[in-house]
Amino acid sequence: TCPLQYKYKYIDKLPEKKRPELIFGKLIHQILFLVLNHNQALPQNTEALKEAEKLLRETWPKEDLDGNSKNFRLKAGLIIEKFFKNFNPADQEILSAEEKFEVPLEGHLLSGIIDRIDKLPNGILEVIDYKTGRFSSQEGVHQNQQLTFYYHAAKDRFPDFKEIRLSLHFLENDIKVSSQRGKADVFALKSTIDDVSGKISQKQFFLPKNRKGQFY
Repeated sequence: TCPLQYKYKYIDKLPEKKRPELIFGKLIHQILFLVLNHNQALPQNTEALKEAEKLLRETWPKEDLDGNSKNFRLKAGLIIEKFFKNFNPADQEILSAEEKFEVPLEGHLLSGIIDRIDKLPNGILEVIDYKTGRFSSQEGVHQNQQLTFYYHAAKDRFPDFKEIRLSLHFLENDIKVSSQRGKADVFALKSTIDDVSGKISQKQFFLPKNRKGQFY
């Protein structure tokens, strides 16, 4: 995202203020993980929703969230209500949730956590990443490098699946947008990783970027 930001955080290890959006996102991920892990077999979602709302009350952060706690709390309630209203356990089999992985990629060891991996009734493997921000665009999903990374990890973790669907679930809008990847996308990701890791190891090019990805 920003080479200088990387240097400040991972090399200089400067103290970092927790952003309200990150606190909020982590909480929503945790609640969905806990409830889905215990309620996959429920015929209805009423009990799952009640459990999620209970967890939300019990785990709501004490931080002020920069004066926006009330708005974040309202947003959290709406996200959970929408999610469990439309979630049907019969639509898929959840194979893993919040599972940490490590996967090699030609000289590199990549690690991360995938929010959810489902087996669909038609035999497709679906990788789902939750987003608590607003929906961007279908093109943005097609170009998302994180999904390419997850495709490579899922292919390594579940080699028997012939088709992998990659989905971003934008929770606030309750929109799920899907994409696919292939060998060419993984090759392009490898080139990017080679380039970035080379600059990091040489301790070069720690220049600041703006939000559009342009160097100052």
